Amino acid sequence: VIENNKLTDNAYGIRMESSSWCTISKNTAMNNGVFGIYLGSCSNSTISGNTVTNDGRGIHVGSSDDIKLSGNNVTSNSVHGMFVCKLSERNSIYNNYFNNTEMIIKNGD
Repeated sequence: VIENNKLTDNAYGIRMESSSWCTISKNTAMNNGVFGIYLGSCSNSTISGNTVTNDGRGIHVGSSDDIKLSGNNVTSNSVHGMFVCKLSERNSIYNNYFNNTEMIIKNGD
Protein backbone atom coordinates (compact mmCIF):
# COMPACT_ATOMS: atom_id res chain seq x y z
CA VAL A 1 0.00 0.00 0.00
CA ILE A 2 1.27 3.44 -0.99
CA GLU A 3 -1.03 5.96 0.68
CA ASN A 4 -1.15 9.62 1.79
CA ASN A 5 2.17 10.75 0.31
CA LYS A 6 3.19 13.95 -1.46
CA LEU A 7 5.61 13.23 -4.31
CA THR A 8 7.00 16.31 -6.04
CA ASP A 9 9.84 17.38 -8.33
CA ASN A 10 11.13 13.91 -9.23
CA ALA A 11 11.43 12.05 -12.53
CA TYR A 12 8.69 9.65 -11.34
CA GLY A 13 6.23 10.32 -8.56
CA ILE A 14 5.42 6.62 -8.08
CA ARG A 15 6.96 3.87 -10.21
CA MET A 16 5.79 0.30 -9.71
CA GLU A 17 6.93 -2.64 -11.83
CA SER A 18 6.23 -6.39 -11.82
CA SER A 19 3.97 -6.12 -8.77
CA SER A 20 0.57 -7.56 -7.85
CA TRP A 21 -2.24 -6.76 -5.41
CA CYS A 22 -1.02 -3.21 -4.73
CA THR A 23 -2.99 -0.14 -3.70
CA ILE A 24 -1.93 3.39 -4.59
CA SER A 25 -4.36 5.81 -2.96
CA LYS A 26 -4.76 9.34 -1.60
CA ASN A 27 -1.35 10.49 -2.87
CA THR A 28 -0.41 13.77 -4.53
CA ALA A 29 2.04 13.48 -7.43
CA MET A 30 2.96 16.83 -8.94
CA ASN A 31 5.72 18.53 -10.89
CA ASN A 32 7.35 15.19 -11.75
CA GLY A 33 9.19 15.38 -15.07
CA VAL A 34 8.38 11.99 -16.58
CA PHE A 35 5.38 10.31 -14.86
CA GLY A 36 3.10 11.08 -11.96
CA ILE A 37 2.15 7.41 -11.47
CA TYR A 38 3.66 4.60 -13.57
CA LEU A 39 2.70 0.92 -13.54
CA GLY A 40 4.59 -1.58 -15.70
CA SER A 41 3.79 -5.31 -15.83
CA CYS A 42 1.54 -5.13 -12.77
CA SER A 43 -1.71 -6.95 -12.00
CA ASN A 44 -4.73 -6.90 -9.70
CA SER A 45 -4.00 -3.45 -8.31
CA THR A 46 -5.95 -0.29 -7.49
CA ILE A 47 -5.10 3.34 -8.21
CA SER A 48 -7.71 5.49 -6.48
CA GLY A 49 -8.25 8.90 -4.95
CA ASN A 50 -4.94 10.37 -6.13
CA THR A 51 -4.20 13.89 -7.33
CA VAL A 52 -1.86 13.81 -10.33
CA THR A 53 -1.05 17.27 -11.65
CA ASN A 54 1.55 19.15 -13.67
CA ASP A 55 3.60 16.05 -14.51
CA GLY A 56 5.02 15.12 -17.90
CA ARG A 57 2.62 12.19 -18.13
CA GLY A 58 -0.13 11.70 -15.58
CA ILE A 59 -0.98 8.02 -15.03
CA HIS A 60 0.62 5.36 -17.24
CA VAL A 61 -0.47 1.71 -17.22
CA GLY A 62 1.83 -0.44 -19.37
CA SER A 63 1.34 -4.18 -19.95
CA SER A 64 -0.71 -4.42 -16.75
CA ASP A 65 -3.92 -6.39 -16.23
CA ASP A 66 -6.90 -6.15 -13.88
CA ILE A 67 -6.09 -2.61 -12.73
CA LYS A 68 -8.85 -0.47 -11.21
CA LEU A 69 -8.43 3.30 -11.75
CA SER A 70 -11.09 5.32 -9.95
CA GLY A 71 -11.64 8.64 -8.24
CA ASN A 72 -8.39 10.20 -9.42
CA ASN A 73 -8.00 13.92 -10.16
CA VAL A 74 -5.70 14.13 -13.20
CA THR A 75 -4.98 17.68 -14.40
CA SER A 76 -2.46 19.85 -16.27
CA ASN A 77 -0.18 17.01 -17.38
CA SER A 78 1.68 18.01 -20.53
CA VAL A 79 1.90 14.78 -22.58
CA HIS A 80 -1.24 12.92 -21.51
CA GLY A 81 -3.57 12.55 -18.58
CA MET A 82 -3.88 8.77 -18.64
CA PHE A 83 -2.35 6.20 -20.97
CA VAL A 84 -3.29 2.52 -20.96
CA CYS A 85 -1.07 0.36 -23.17
CA LYS A 86 -2.90 -1.86 -25.67
CA LEU A 87 -1.18 -4.89 -24.10
CA SER A 88 -3.14 -4.27 -20.90
CA GLU A 89 -6.36 -6.23 -20.33
CA ARG A 90 -9.45 -6.18 -18.10
CA ASN A 91 -8.81 -2.75 -16.62
CA SER A 92 -11.59 -0.59 -15.14
CA ILE A 93 -11.50 3.20 -15.48
CA TYR A 94 -14.32 5.13 -13.80
CA ASN A 95 -15.20 8.25 -11.79
CA ASN A 96 -11.94 10.04 -12.60
CA TYR A 97 -11.65 13.78 -13.33
CA PHE A 98 -9.46 14.86 -16.26
CA ASN A 99 -8.38 18.34 -17.39
CA ASN A 100 -5.09 18.14 -19.28
CA THR A 101 -3.25 20.15 -21.90
CA GLU A 102 -3.02 17.23 -24.32
CA MET A 103 -4.60 13.82 -24.59
CA ILE A 104 -6.95 12.88 -21.79
CA ILE A 105 -7.11 9.08 -22.14
CA LYS A 106 -5.16 7.10 -24.70
CA ASN A 107 -5.24 3.37 -25.29
CA GLY A 108 -2.34 2.40 -27.51
CA ASP A 109 1.32 1.44 -27.86
